[in-house]
Amino acid sequence: MRKIALLSLLTLAIFSSCKKSGDTKPEVSVNADIAGNFQLTSYARNDSKEYTATEFTCLSTNIFAIKTDNTTAAYTTTGLSCPVYPPPTGLAGFSIGGGKDTIRSTYVRTGNNLVVSYKRSTGETVKSYAYLTTVGGKLNATIKDTITGFSGLPIYITAIYVKQ
Repeated sequence: MRKIALLSLLTLAIFSSCKKSGDTKPEVSVNADIAGNFQLTSYARNDSKEYTATEFTCLSTNIFAIKTDNTTAAYTTTGLSCPVYPPPTGLAGFSIGGGKDTIRSTYVRTGNNLVVSYKRSTGETVKSYAYLTTVGGKLNATIKDTITGFSGLPIYITAIYVKQ
């Protein structure tokens, strides 16, 4: 009886220590070259619906450029913002992109994490956080940011950019 109980505990310990294959994110080597232009492919606010460049092609005109001198630039290739129309109303809910203005910032990289610091139009210095992964052989930057909406309430943003 003891052998069966011991064997059961050993089997349970082995299987409970195994990870499921979907539990891990593909990691970027700390030495990976991250410099280049990243194109916006997905955008979500306040953990709501995810808007993609497939639905709203103008999203793909938003570029996040990471440079080798630890600076970044965010801009739109068309110089226009991208209005997003949440279904089913068809009314413009919000716009993505800063028009012709380029947001310049600096970053500090620690492993797969970037802390991006930039100044808002008010002069306030704020930080966004990016996490680097590879998906389908392409380098992705998932950026999390908080902005203040017109109502004064915080808006939490998650944007996914893919290196071109």
